[in-house]
Amino acid sequence: MPPTGAARPRVGVSKIRPLRDGALFILIIFKIVTTYAPLRVFAPVAAFAFLTGVGYGVWNVVKFDKIPMGSAMLIQLGVVVFLFGLISEQIASIQDRR
Repeated sequence: MPPTGAARPRVGVSKIRPLRDGALFILIIFKIVTTYAPLRVFAPVAAFAFLTGVGYGVWNVVKFDKIPMGSAMLIQLGVVVFLFGLISEQIASIQDRR
């Protein structure tokens, strides 16, 4: 007889597929987070894009004396993603009131 609290050995083969089930689990977590606290997802992505664009732009201005299109696009991406986050936050707060 096994000691108290010990589990019996597993019988059979696990049905869990790490890649497929792991990806689905991460998608579920993102859905939950974006439903209740969207800025926790959107704000870091926006900040990363914005700061990368600013850094890339400053580096190019110092080194080549011009602002590249990629820098402007990254800055715009950061702003747009942040605004989507704000809209999502408003929608989430409306859902909470109901």
